[in-house]
Amino acid sequence: MPNWSLFDFVFLVVFIISFIIRVPHEKVNRNSVIIKSEFDSLEKVGLFFVGSGALIFPLIYLFTPLFNFANYNVNPWTASAGAILSIPGLWLFWRSHNDLGRQFSPKLEIKESHALITEGVYKHIRHPMYSASLLNSISQLLLIGNWIVAPSYLLSFSFLYLTRVKREEALMLKQFGESYKNYMNNTNRLFPKYLE
Repeated sequence: MPNWSLFDFVFLVVFIISFIIRVPHEKVNRNSVIIKSEFDSLEKVGLFFVGSGALIFPLIYLFTPLFNFANYNVNPWTASAGAILSIPGLWLFWRSHNDLGRQFSPKLEIKESHALITEGVYKHIRHPMYSASLLNSISQLLLIGNWIVAPSYLLSFSFLYLTRVKREEALMLKQFGESYKNYMNNTNRLFPKYLE
């Protein structure tokens, strides 16, 4: 068995819960008819980076010695902060998926009968799934004692966010016009306006 710290176990639990939240939504939405897609090379690179930083690198770290040369001892206080941060991150991840329902897609696309969701957590935050990913990537940074794996999710998520969010909003504006413009005026991208 690998020589895991307590915080590696905490990270693994967070990882499994994230997987349990996401997979059913991907299965349900897999058969939805796509009417517009912007799944291009940039999108593929961004999703590959996030998959590596949030999934592949952590699994390699947990179950192989490949990244052992970059290990360090995590500070219990910062790792505890990472564990605490994962709680709102997981809640927001779950709530975002539930509020989106059939509108969820990991790719930039519009599906048949696509509706603009502005209720639930989307009433307060325009991109709560990205907010959840930000919280969970910071949690990974604080929980894992490895110079490669700890920042991998945060760096890859940052790349995806910076290359995608404006394109996603442009796609929504094309699809929903004034409704989305009004929605943008009433919400922030990552955090509720009342936290400004």
